[in-house]
Amino acid sequence: MNILDEIEQLQETLIQDRRTLHQMPETTFDLDQTTAYIKKRLIEMGYTPHDLGNHGIVTTIGTGSPCLLLRSDMDALPMAEESGLDFAAHNGKMHACGHDLHMTMLLGACAIFKQLKEIKGTIKILFQPAEEIASGAKAMIDAGVLENPHVDAAFGMHIKADQPTGTIAYCPGVMMPSSDFFTVQIHGKSVHGSAPHLGVDPISIAAHTICNLEMLTAREIDAAERFTMTIGSLQAGTTGNIIPDEAVLKGSIRCFDPDVRVKVLERFEEIITDTAQMYRGEALVNFPMRALTVNNNETLAKDWLPALQSIAKVDAHCQPLSISEDFSYFMEHVPSLFVLVGAQGDRPPVSLHNSHIIFDEEGMKTGIAAYVAIALHYLQGTH
Repeated sequence: MNILDEIEQLQETLIQDRRTLHQMPETTFDLDQTTAYIKKRLIEMGYTPHDLGNHGIVTTIGTGSPCLLLRSDMDALPMAEESGLDFAAHNGKMHACGHDLHMTMLLGACAIFKQLKEIKGTIKILFQPAEEIASGAKAMIDAGVLENPHVDAAFGMHIKADQPTGTIAYCPGVMMPSSDFFTVQIHGKSVHGSAPHLGVDPISIAAHTICNLEMLTAREIDAAERFTMTIGSLQAGTTGNIIPDEAVLKGSIRCFDPDVRVKVLERFEEIITDTAQMYRGEALVNFPMRALTVNNNETLAKDWLPALQSIAKVDAHCQPLSISEDFSYFMEHVPSLFVLVGAQGDRPPVSLHNSHIIFDEEGMKTGIAAYVAIALHYLQGTH
């Protein structure tokens, strides 16, 4: 089978699928229209899709071992689209991270699989919700996606508009950092600004907290470690002459080394708690969104390279990225590989989560081919 030739035959359908999905962006686990469309398309191809957990979709083709999981995410972002495309969304949400193309690529692969006379093993197809809040993968695992049948390996991808169309990039080992988004609520005691000694100032505590956390970055972690902490929001008070009851910090911590992450998170909570207590306040720490390191299995990174090279130009030792992905939760359980697929086209490079981003739809061919090539390579016994 010439995979790329088979994909060419699907081009009209692929474009229709992608543009339909692009015009119905939905967020987190609220994916009624999206999942209805995906299930409709799978049924048309002859699959039997099943609901999994909260708005996940799973189906299989083939039987027996080994079992390979292929995953696409589905959720969009809560931002208005400004791409100017004829098929732009107008509901205040946008597929600015390319998940509409991810879904289309996995649907395309599903169409190719139905043309195979024999599949030696099982391909498990997963359409996953809530990647953007780093919750969907874990929810799918908790719902049992890695069992019945048991998954032996997993493959996922992300499309990018700042990588040349027709290319694939990845690296063995850690490719993306863990990401821990945090909210810190600092509680004080409100009082009029004329008598600050009668209150507890959460804004002052927040300021000291930020400075003390800078010392964690500058003096407690080896400068050679790829570790970043960002505080992007400080909210407190409503007027200039009243000390408020509360200040809220929001930010994120990214670590490439899991051991560094453990140390950072431990000291992070100690510093916040101790600083608040020092100034007679109280601090509560919450982590509403967390992703683990994307750690590509080194054996698969090597063994699956020929399959990828057969359908695209491949950089198998790219520089690690600082973005995060909840595909990392699958990697915690089974050997996995995660790759980047180029869709820049002839436009200047644009980063993800940009309201003006436009992906080259030609890039979908590479993604579909990668799904199919990896599945055939793995199930033909080279695993």
